[in-house]
Amino acid sequence: MQSIKRVFSSDLSLSLSFVVALVLSSNISVPFYPVPFTLQTMMVMLAVLYKREVAFQSSLIYVVLGAIGLPVFADFSAGAHILVGPTGGYLIGFIVATFIIKHFAIKSKIGGLILFNIVLFSCGVAQLSAFVGINNAIHGGFIMFILPELAKTGMAYLIYKFINKGN
Repeated sequence: MQSIKRVFSSDLSLSLSFVVALVLSSNISVPFYPVPFTLQTMMVMLAVLYKREVAFQSSLIYVVLGAIGLPVFADFSAGAHILVGPTGGYLIGFIVATFIIKHFAIKSKIGGLILFNIVLFSCGVAQLSAFVGINNAIHGGFIMFILPELAKTGMAYLIYKFINKGN
């Protein structure tokens, strides 16, 4: 029983730490239209690398906090209306992607990050297309982000490896 409490409290602490990282990284933003470039995905990928359950918990907490009105989304925005707007699919995609990843037995860390990105961008582009059309959604919500997302994926992996080099 004591070990369960220790695991839960450490997971919760780590999840809350990643929520703070998500809030901070969402406001390090380059305003693109229709989707801004932020470092949020890098933080979620870092959480995925550490522990998939933590990635799911932190994503869920982050999205719920923003939905209930705390200004945690990009540019300090908040509200449930963000989740049904053009960029809401990406936020919901954090939850969907981390949920799927935590239930798949992917042995490779890189494989988990690739699956995360596929699911995330599928959710994001699907919702964005309702606002700007499928061609514009693919271009403005995916193609423009391929290189930055590859860089963030690599950075998340390198940060994870650097922090855990002694383990």
